[in-house]
Amino acid sequence: MSGRHPKQRPKRRHGGRGPNWIAIGGAALGIVMALAWMLSAPRTDAPFELQAIAPVERPPTAQGGVTHPVISKEVAWVMRALEGSGERAGFEMVFRPRIEVCREGDLDAIKGDLDLSEVKRVILTIEELVPSDGQVPLYSKPVHFSLLERGGNLRVDLPRPAAPRQLGLFICKDSSNTGRCNDKKVMRIDEILMEHQRYGKKEAGVLVDDRVYFFQYFFVDGNGSFATFQNAPVAKETFANLSEKLAQYFPVERLEAERQVLQQAQNTIRKVDSLPLLTEKQGVAALLPGTGGKKCTFSMGPNGWPTSFRPSSE
Repeated sequence: MSGRHPKQRPKRRHGGRGPNWIAIGGAALGIVMALAWMLSAPRTDAPFELQAIAPVERPPTAQGGVTHPVISKEVAWVMRALEGSGERAGFEMVFRPRIEVCREGDLDAIKGDLDLSEVKRVILTIEELVPSDGQVPLYSKPVHFSLLERGGNLRVDLPRPAAPRQLGLFICKDSSNTGRCNDKKVMRIDEILMEHQRYGKKEAGVLVDDRVYFFQYFFVDGNGSFATFQNAPVAKETFANLSEKLAQYFPVERLEAERQVLQQAQNTIRKVDSLPLLTEKQGVAALLPGTGGKKCTFSMGPNGWPTSFRPSSE
């Protein structure tokens, strides 16, 4: 049998200091409270990313109506800093006509409405998605149709938002001179074009409703940045992803209301079916499809619908 004794734990000397359980408990409680605050407070220190999901190809309508092309970007959502210092900041708005011979679009709808309207006033606004009494848009300015049709730039300056906000960027007819678009009628572009066909060549002055021609969701984070969707159409999974991300920006008590606002934006995007606001080096580009006034000829198919569209030689 070995003469060595098993090792024993050394005894604490009398008067030595043991663990300060009160201090340790207080520190642990502080860490738990800090974590709880971090998880509950809105986080606006860094932009979030949205999963890039390829948009679904649009099937043509039975009437051969408006079908915008699919635009698919690797990034579904781009955050960009507003330019400027002080109380106002903004960005360069680029209107880019997208001529599509034999396929009428936004520009044709606007021109047709203006031809039939006595008051030819089109405006660009950035404002709340849900109208309310006494509401003032962050930005509202008349836009001449020639700028939309030929393309060009417009400087957009707005009050620097101090808190996250879900907004919309609109182009609409404003013969009522309210300076707002969120209170205007929302229709599909092909519905507007079909309305023009019903009016035919009636004289100008026909009562044409004020309505929205272009709409895109416009998010500001409260830290001097904004974001827009980059794909068209926007996949439903992208909206679901964004709905979850809103928790990073809005407190719990407001989250459900803000998600309802996002649902309103989704409904309007689906209805108006505008092409996206593309974030580019020179600014934010609104793509506006139209025929550019070029005529088109077609042959009639056996089912009575036009087929074989081609540019006219006239």
